[in-house]
Amino acid sequence: MKGEKEQIETLQGFVKLAKEKNLLTAEDAAELDAVMEIMKRRYIERLVDQMAMGFILISTAPAKQHAVYDELLKVKEILELYPLFGEYDLIAKIEAEEFNLFGQVVVDKVRSIPGVIDTKTLRPMCDLRDFFNSG
Repeated sequence: MKGEKEQIETLQGFVKLAKEKNLLTAEDAAELDAVMEIMKRRYIERLVDQMAMGFILISTAPAKQHAVYDELLKVKEILELYPLFGEYDLIAKIEAEEFNLFGQVVVDKVRSIPGVIDTKTLRPMCDLRDFFNSG
């Protein structure tokens, strides 16, 4: 994927330079801009499909649920966050670029928050689309 991103950025640089030097007609420039947008959109779609997603159940120290909640809202990889009743105090939906980074987020950004006393990480066995289409 990194090679593809670099190719898109290189092409953008060439198009920008060609525009600055008036080497492209307005029509050609518009067509190249449209092609680059399609390339970027497809790249992002493939990247999103490869992202690691899961849930973290979080136990907090007594009277620390609100402080932990506020700190978790600052973690960019947390997409959704909800309070719970029962054994765990919070559940967070988390997304990272790959599985190894997913673990780093849990350890470095969630468990390190003062007031977090326990976590349980839940990872789906597969994408539900793949699960239900497997036949």
